[in-house]
Amino acid sequence: LLSCYPLKCCQFDAKSPNIVSVKDTICQLFKYISSNRTCRVIKMGRQGSLLLSFLRSALEKQKYQNLKIDSSGLTFSITLPRKTKKLSVDDELIFKDWYELKNKDYVFGSRDYTMAKQTLITSLGKSDYVEQVSNGGNKLTFRILEDYEVKGFIFQLVIH
Repeated sequence: LLSCYPLKCCQFDAKSPNIVSVKDTICQLFKYISSNRTCRVIKMGRQGSLLLSFLRSALEKQKYQNLKIDSSGLTFSITLPRKTKKLSVDDELIFKDWYELKNKDYVFGSRDYTMAKQTLITSLGKSDYVEQVSNGGNKLTFRILEDYEVKGFIFQLVIH
């Protein structure tokens, strides 16, 4: 059993394009080093993001009109109107549900929208699980990171 090391995605051999994942890369590397042994990789560490789980669930159910995902399933955008006069209940529904999940009260048509919007944007910006792709006016676009791209994600290598 080896110690846990944070790993970054790396290519084991440029001549073998069939290596597609970090797990495959690591296993190929260790098989190369000790050909009579096998290894397996166990994901360890972080539980994940409550915000990302909330957003993924909403995206799968197409629950909010202002939250859309692209065909790849890895890039999503959220439209957040700047002017509170132009808000509809549908625009604010995502914040009501998010506040409910966090055991907070959300009042439609109040200052809660502005605060909730700032909090959501800040949370997404600080998240280790997404990266902002673009910011076009009131539309923010984020990419959901793969496991190996997440900062602080740890794998454990087990060699038999």
